[in-house]
Amino acid sequence: MFDRRHALLVATLVVSSLAHAESGRLNLNADLGLAAPFTGRYGTASNPTYVAQALGPQLTLGVDYQLVRPIALELIAELGVQFLPSWLSIRNLEKLPAAVVMGGLGAGGRFRFLDTDAGNLWASAHVGFRVLDGVQFAVDAGAGYQFALTSRLALGPFLRGELLTPNVTSKRGSTVLVALGVGGSFELLPFVVAPPPPVDDDGDGLTNDAELQVHHTDPARADTDGDGVRDDVEVANKTNPTTSDTDGDGLRDDVELANKTNPLLADSDSDGVRDDAELANKTNPLVADTDADGLRDDAELVNKTNPLVADTDADGLRDDVEVNGKTNPLLADTDGDGKSDGDEDANHDGVVDPGETDPRVAPPPDTDGDGLPDPSDNCPAVAGPVDNRGCPKETKQLVVITKEKLEILEKVYFNTRDASVLPKSFPLLDQVAAILTSHPELKRLQIEGHTDDVGNAEKNLKLSQDRANAVFKYLSKKVDPQRLEPIGYGQTRPADSNDTPAGREKNRRVEFKIVGTENPVTQ
Repeated sequence: MFDRRHALLVATLVVSSLAHAESGRLNLNADLGLAAPFTGRYGTASNPTYVAQALGPQLTLGVDYQLVRPIALELIAELGVQFLPSWLSIRNLEKLPAAVVMGGLGAGGRFRFLDTDAGNLWASAHVGFRVLDGVQFAVDAGAGYQFALTSRLALGPFLRGELLTPNVTSKRGSTVLVALGVGGSFELLPFVVAPPPPVDDDGDGLTNDAELQVHHTDPARADTDGDGVRDDVEVANKTNPTTSDTDGDGLRDDVELANKTNPLLADSDSDGVRDDAELANKTNPLVADTDADGLRDDAELVNKTNPLVADTDADGLRDDVEVNGKTNPLLADTDGDGKSDGDEDANHDGVVDPGETDPRVAPPPDTDGDGLPDPSDNCPAVAGPVDNRGCPKETKQLVVITKEKLEILEKVYFNTRDASVLPKSFPLLDQVAAILTSHPELKRLQIEGHTDDVGNAEKNLKLSQDRANAVFKYLSKKVDPQRLEPIGYGQTRPADSNDTPAGREKNRRVEFKIVGTENPVTQ
């Protein structure tokens, strides 16, 4: 009939079959049972009329450490109570107490056999001492079987016998004690068993599971993407083991690693040029400015300069100085004046400093070779001394060409009655006309009339306009009138103070302003 005992047995077997209960590296053991001495002071007492036996509970606690299965070193501590009738006299007719506490310590070994998921069969032996009939040297041995209840806990019956040597002081005999009960073992520290090595079919350092589930690579191929780099190396370098060119820069990952470029960046040096283009152009894909000329490689390619040479046109100026200074880094002589840009920019700083010529602008021509450039030469086709504005000495020059105007060195004199030009100013105006004729680049000249502030302002304005018209009329006979524009300002633009005669004299004047030119005029 199926009763509670059968149910407990079945439950125990089921739990044992499910639990992984092999003993651990470090275990706590506890045995609780009934102990009885059969010899010694508290051993069995008998005579023809009665038999008396001491008996009591006993708890043994132990901690064992497995060195190598099944061998473990164990330390134990024992505590118990022996009960016996107080009226019973034993041997020396001495009166014994009704109960006596016993305890002790020991050290030895524990041996586990058949240590499986179901349970383990064990045996132990220790030496130490006990306190029962005084302090006694003790030797014990025990055995039992423990059923696995959980992965860490096992319980089962045990039997232990102990031999306690005679008390040296009392010289009483040895004590033999036997204990029977239930013992348990609890795993404190697992016994770590190295798992079997993971499967790596292609020997690439990645397990099959990792290849399939994590990296999505082929566990049968060490180099899934065929780029010359094993899958494990790609994973370590964070490149994509399923794509031969992780950063899509036209270079396979193995080529990038060989060239020490970054296989995760299409432009390793961030210079605006992809790594494959750098290698094709033989620039350094690890350095943004291969030739160290101050221009990044991408800027050199845009400017069509040589990114491998700091001075592409070999003119003495680095490419960056030329680009920043707006000279041509592809021409040694940007302005075509026969001097290299480096010679014109003596200190090679890209700035036109005092004493230097501008490498961007060729000096104006000197047609007559008299040392005065044509734009400043009153007679550009005839040689003459510089101090006579480039004209022959026979004709003293009364006009100086500047950037803003034709500066006259004498005044223009007018008839006070009708504002017509007096003959003594004809040579001056003839020189103005000659300059306009020899300098067709001066497209338009403004003839400005000015007065002092003496008299009525409206009359002064009309006078200034009349005088400007008179000059216009004279010059129109010698120069295209479309190049001339007369305008009177009256007293509105004084050149000096009107408070002194000398100042008023300066304010009564005619000026020739250059308001339209084809090329810049230089002093």
